[in-house]
Amino acid sequence: MLRPGIPLSPFLVTHTKPYLFYACGNVIFKFSVDVAGSAEFCGKNDTCHSGTVRSISHSGDELLTCGDDKILAILDHGLSCLRRRVMGKKLSSAYVVGSHILVADRFGDIYRIKSDLSGEAEFFFSHYTTITASTLMANLSLTGNKDGKIVVLDAHNPFLVLAICQGHSEFITCLKPYGDDKFISCSADGKLRAWDLDQFTELQTVDLHELACDEFGPGMYVPFYILTESGDSFIAVLFAHPSMMMVFDVWAYKYRWIQLPFEVQSAAKLPNHKISEILEDSDGVDALSGYFFLDMCGDLWNNVGNAWHKIEVQAGCSGELVDFWKQNEGLKGGRGEGGAHNC
Repeated sequence: MLRPGIPLSPFLVTHTKPYLFYACGNVIFKFSVDVAGSAEFCGKNDTCHSGTVRSISHSGDELLTCGDDKILAILDHGLSCLRRRVMGKKLSSAYVVGSHILVADRFGDIYRIKSDLSGEAEFFFSHYTTITASTLMANLSLTGNKDGKIVVLDAHNPFLVLAICQGHSEFITCLKPYGDDKFISCSADGKLRAWDLDQFTELQTVDLHELACDEFGPGMYVPFYILTESGDSFIAVLFAHPSMMMVFDVWAYKYRWIQLPFEVQSAAKLPNHKISEILEDSDGVDALSGYFFLDMCGDLWNNVGNAWHKIEVQAGCSGELVDFWKQNEGLKGGRGEGGAHNC
């Protein structure tokens, strides 16, 4: 399979306050969102970073960002930059773990520094290849690389490698927690895999590329972004070629395709909305109201009143909603059923 480029713009909805943050290039945007699924543009920061922002994470009322300019920064929810530190290499992700921050660079090295960004960076682990995806689960750090391997580290103990999960044949595109004791991985090999964190074994494999070929015909269908719910079997997977979303019940093996009217790059959902509602809803229209999508042009999309709206921040529309496309024209196919195999 060819190795396509994958979107890397970070996208975050905070659970403590109704805010949505995302980055496009070096600019970080902020929106206020409500339970109905509408969004209001609140401002941006285009001075903290000089290069593309690759990661946004949060801890309490602060945001942690990093990117290609080698800068690790802490901002408040008003997007004021509180502290910055220049690291030695381009950065791919950063997470707060207790009183420290775990930082991964684009060349595969992982470091730990104090949460106030002071002191020396303590070397943690090296992939010896490019890190392409990462996530944090409780006391565990999960990082995936371009060789298809997933490394599980104890986030508090340097040099303690708990497992290296192997199974994918292409680079890892996304890693997401799945309940308290499992996680989901997607890869450019077109497959989704569910993993057990107690034994670090593979629980299930689903060939998403094959399912997409059956539905849409031959093509390059690369799953690159996952939305999950804690303690639930339902997930949503985004595909770049073409732009579509697959809502999937991993264990019952039921799914639905939704065609998107834009080149999708990333997504986020409000905490009170359930992925299962999209699969269970008769036409999938109302259930999308609490979801936000970022397109390849850096514009934000949502669905309000059964219609797609584009918030053209990059184009200078100051958050004005534009009625662009009717949701009920975008459903492709219905539910499918089949048999995943257990590994």
